[in-house]
Amino acid sequence: MDQLRTQMWFGATLFRSGLASADALERFLQPELVRPCADGVMRSSKFFRYKKGSRVPSRIAGKASPVELAEKAFPGTAIYFYSVIWDLCKGRRITIEEADVLLWAMSDEVRHVLFVSTSYVYRNPPRVLSRQFRYFDDKVSKALAQLGTFEALTAVVVLMAKAEAIPPSIGLRQAAQLCYLRMQKNLLKNPEIAPVIEEVFALIDEFFLEWVGIHDQHQVALPMESRLRREWDLR
Repeated sequence: MDQLRTQMWFGATLFRSGLASADALERFLQPELVRPCADGVMRSSKFFRYKKGSRVPSRIAGKASPVELAEKAFPGTAIYFYSVIWDLCKGRRITIEEADVLLWAMSDEVRHVLFVSTSYVYRNPPRVLSRQFRYFDDKVSKALAQLGTFEALTAVVVLMAKAEAIPPSIGLRQAAQLCYLRMQKNLLKNPEIAPVIEEVFALIDEFFLEWVGIHDQHQVALPMESRLRREWDLR
């Protein structure tokens, strides 16, 4: 999983930087690692290993990590590495209250889809959000899916985790899973994440099971099948 999140962070950072290679990104973010020698240039090859996922960015006391350096240069890239998706897919369980805090901490783009807003004519901005959730109906599901961003994916995974909290919500589970499946075609079009997003789908599918009813008294949990369902027209 660390390999995958490193590759996703690196790919998104490189795309947003507009630079051509891991070497160019390393020169930009950590030029001190590129040291000229008598017979040429010696590089650390650290960023090349990030590209392959064979090395994970880490913090050194007193120094900014590569993820922090990239976030400062290209705001919005740190989410790819620090997203709660990775912890949730490792088995972290969250309470309903924790899920709500995570969702409220997201960007306004996501919050305006999930939370109730009130219009005030004399305020700037005119839309003021409350901490009351909108009912997660088909309209909200489609709006969240349409965003097609990694943060929107994070939000729907948090919603699936919230549905498994105590007390569990079958209705929210089904609605969030439909939103997740519906969202995939938009995520595949996002050039920041397209190279590795299918591997992320496989990770999420494996952890967040879909409950299939056998009869009124019993259900069987099976992994979701995103690869097959991605082609469905979920309008």
